[in-house]
Amino acid sequence: MLSLEKAIVFIFLEWSGSAHLSKRIVTKWKKQTKLTIPLFEINPEDSEEFSIWTYENNIHGHGYGSIIWLNKGRILDFEKDA
Repeated sequence: MLSLEKAIVFIFLEWSGSAHLSKRIVTKWKKQTKLTIPLFEINPEDSEEFSIWTYENNIHGHGYGSIIWLNKGRILDFEKDA
């Protein structure tokens, strides 16, 4: 996802109530739109690499359930809760 021209990342943690609410919205949004940009769902607890990336980019401060827009691995913008 970091090497792609454009990507959308959804941060999900199983224990986060806001992440579960956001996931419903992201799932509905994905079904209703014709996304041309790849959408990834990551859980920082699933991988040390994801955990480090979210920490280094202060994504944990954005909230779990966040949507992040990337361009060549660089964060362009984010929505704290979908």
